[in-house]
Amino acid sequence: MAERDAPAWNAVISGCTRNGLFLEALSFFSRMVVDRTLPKKTTASCLFSACAHLGMLRLGKSVHGYVFKNSMGGSPLFAMHSLICMTNGHSSLAIETFREMEQEGPQPDQVTLMGLLNACTHAGLVDEGLSYFNSMTRDYTIDPEIEHYGCVIDLLSRASRVHGTKDLAELALRNLLELKPKSVDYGFMLTNLYSECSKCGDVGKVRKRLNQLGGKKLPGCSWIEVEKRVRQFYSGDTIHPEVGQIYEILDELVELTEA
Repeated sequence: MAERDAPAWNAVISGCTRNGLFLEALSFFSRMVVDRTLPKKTTASCLFSACAHLGMLRLGKSVHGYVFKNSMGGSPLFAMHSLICMTNGHSSLAIETFREMEQEGPQPDQVTLMGLLNACTHAGLVDEGLSYFNSMTRDYTIDPEIEHYGCVIDLLSRASRVHGTKDLAELALRNLLELKPKSVDYGFMLTNLYSECSKCGDVGKVRKRLNQLGGKKLPGCSWIEVEKRVRQFYSGDTIHPEVGQIYEILDELVELTEA
């Protein structure tokens, strides 16, 4: 592409973020800055999401400062968006930030509440998550979208593994799949739930349906930032250049937890 404008950069960065390519999203943002193209609000949301998934709070703050200074014009709602998104990997900090800004700033919108629900889901805060979900219509006159419902069901599904309320989670997931039958993510959530309940027959049925939709479950992935360098790990990875050291340390950690 001879000329790259803000929408073009945003499309690439958004695509990377949606597909879990968070480091690539940040790399394209660096190129965008070098290209002297100012980011838009939609670009910023993707960048904050990438920083949150990578656990790079310091970089997220730097991105926030750059975007806030160059393109957002001091929007209070944008500040709320950015801080909630950057801290949703640190659930208690995200909730604390929301409470403080709720008293001093503007009313949250759908994006802000989605970040807050994600924070509650990651921390397993069922009561808090349901309270914020109910407040959408009660306090903020915001109609939840299917993504908000999906987040709450994910929250209930995770809680069911602890409290044994698997029937409730199964019912919620089935209803959600009726609303969005082509959703691969919700399908995998249901197979995980069936596996824990030892419902092998139901697991096979859902997986067959997912195969027909072309669904493929990606391996779990996590990141950690050490000395300004991001290290990436995949579940079951055997080709990492430091795989020997990784599994040696994991074995030591397992021994410590079992001691």
